Amino acid sequence: MKKHFPALCALTLLIAGHLQAQWPVDTFDDVQFWVGSGSKRSALVLQWNDGRAPSSIVWGFRWDGEVTGIQMLIAIAGSTIIREPYGGDVLETLSGADSRITLVLERYGFGDAIYSLVYREAGSERTASDWSAGFWQYSVFAGQFDYSTYNAETEQFDGPFAYNRSGSPRYSFVDWFESQIGASDRLLVDGSWDAWSFAPGFATSPVDQPTSAGLPLPDVTVMMLGSQPVIRWSSVGGFYYRVQYAGAPNGPWNDTGVTRAGTGEVLEFVDSSSPRPLQRFYRVVVFM
Repeated sequence: MKKHFPALCALTLLIAGHLQAQWPVDTFDDVQFWVGSGSKRSALVLQWNDGRAPSSIVWGFRWDGEVTGIQMLIAIAGSTIIREPYGGDVLETLSGADSRITLVLERYGFGDAIYSLVYREAGSERTASDWSAGFWQYSVFAGQFDYSTYNAETEQFDGPFAYNRSGSPRYSFVDWFESQIGASDRLLVDGSWDAWSFAPGFATSPVDQPTSAGLPLPDVTVMMLGSQPVIRWSSVGGFYYRVQYAGAPNGPWNDTGVTRAGTGEVLEFVDSSSPRPLQRFYRVVVFM
């Protein structure tokens, strides 16, 4: 299902504004932002517990073969730094799909752990760091793995126990389980869900029903080239952009017939139509 989100600008005002819908996710079909390719689908939820709305945000991930929870997180994050523990040397620098997410992982013998995760959108920032102010609780739904739990009274490990749940694209079927294995060892299954929820002051919170991450909206500008309006916008690879126009801010909207694939560069459209009214509004619609 294609999701359309416009960035709107008026020729007479020469300004650009953003419009985007947000809604709770009931099924995978409600997820707007998908990363990767393949026949299987999983979901990633991020929750900062910072009192801001939406409380949690979800991305979709498509894949085949064998993929771990940490690999899904790295694929979705726009940039990831993997370093040695306690602020040590940088081991890897990786790029992913959503430039709004900056991730720092620390690599231990048991796998990778989140040190910090930053989400920037529309001039605001949501961030949380591990070790000092809390920790990132890792919860999962669906999959198969064996685990043991530490018994403080006996000072021994109890188990092994088995976690074995089938996946589901419906959020109403999700029963979150605080993972007893790390994300580097957790294998995804079709219909699985992963959630990273920051625990400020080391106090954990339930995972809230998430809102879909929106598609990255372009920055749009309008200028005149002689007598012709020129619409320019930023683009991201993997997305498509369609230019539309109207005589009023609320439409009705008409297609210019121009659809461009994102390249990571600035794209432009020159409106050479004639005759053209003195006032015309433009919007650039982004979809996957």
